[in-house]
Amino acid sequence: DWGNDCECADCRALDAPPAPGEAWNRNLTDRYLYLANEVIKEARKTDPNVKVSFYAYSVYRYPPKKLRVEPGIVIGFVPSMQTWQQTDEMYKQWRAKGADEMFQRPNDQHINTGLPMGIEKMLFRHFQVGIKNGITGTDYDSMHSFWPSTGIADYILARGHIDPSKSFQYWFDEYCSAFGEAAPDVKAYYNYWRKDVFENRLLKNRAAIIEKGRYGNFRRGLMWDLGKYYFEKDFDITDKILERGFKRKLTQLQKDRLGKMLLANTHCRLTLRAVAAPSAEKLVKGKELLSQELILKKHQLF
Repeated sequence: DWGNDCECADCRALDAPPAPGEAWNRNLTDRYLYLANEVIKEARKTDPNVKVSFYAYSVYRYPPKKLRVEPGIVIGFVPSMQTWQQTDEMYKQWRAKGADEMFQRPNDQHINTGLPMGIEKMLFRHFQVGIKNGITGTDYDSMHSFWPSTGIADYILARGHIDPSKSFQYWFDEYCSAFGEAAPDVKAYYNYWRKDVFENRLLKNRAAIIEKGRYGNFRRGLMWDLGKYYFEKDFDITDKILERGFKRKLTQLQKDRLGKMLLANTHCRLTLRAVAAPSAEKLVKGKELLSQELILKKHQLF
C-alpha cells in the first residue's frame, strides 16, 4: 500500500521531478502509468480492443506529470479518505491527461468501527462526486456488514447506484419508511449519530484522530481514543428514541427490525464500556455483568 518505493536509477528516471521542497516519492504516478502504457501497447498486438486497468492509489493517485494515459486504460481512482475538496479537480486533471474511463474506489468505509457512525451522507456525497465526473462504476473496500448500526449507509449507496439522480434525502426517507409509524423515530436516531456525533465530533477532530491512529488510520485512532468521542449519554438518548418508536403501532416485522436496532445499540454501549474501561482489571470484573445485561436485553426484545 505505502512506502518501500524502489529507488533504483531506472525507476527514478521514470518519475517526474518533485516540486521544490517536495519529497521525491510524494508523486510516483508516472512510473506506474509507464508500466500500464507499455502493457497495453504490447497487448494491442494480440487484441486491438484490449483494456488494461490499474489503481490510482497511495502516492500514485495524483494525475501524471510527464505521461499521458493511453486509450483503453481504465483508472481505478482511490482518493484519500475524506479529503474530497480536491477530488473533483483531480478527476479533471486525470481527464486532461487522457484518462477516458475511470471508476471510483474510495476508502470511506474503512473508518467503520461497528458503532453507530453517521457516515451515510458522507458516503453518498462522495459517490455523487464520482457520478458528476462520469465514472463507469465503483469498487468499495472494507464492506464490514455492521447492518444494524451502519447498514443504512450501504443501503443508500446501493440504491444510489440504481438511480443516481435521486437525492440523499429521498433514499433516507425510503429506508426509514420500512419501520412504518416508527419512521420519524428511526430518522431521529440516525440524525443524532450523523449530526451530533459524526459531524460535530468526529469530523471536527479528524486530524487528531488520524494522528492518534498513525499512518492515516482513522478507525484505529478513533478506537484508541473512543472515550473522548462517544459517551454513555449518546446511548441513553438514542435508546429513548428507539423505545419511543417501539411504542407505536407496528407490524411484527417492523418490531423485529426496530428490536435489532435496540439490541445493536446495547452491543455498542457495551463495546464503549469495554474499550474505554480505565483498567483491564475493571473490565474483567465487569465482564460477566455486561454479558448478562446483553442477554437480558435480547430476551426483552424477542
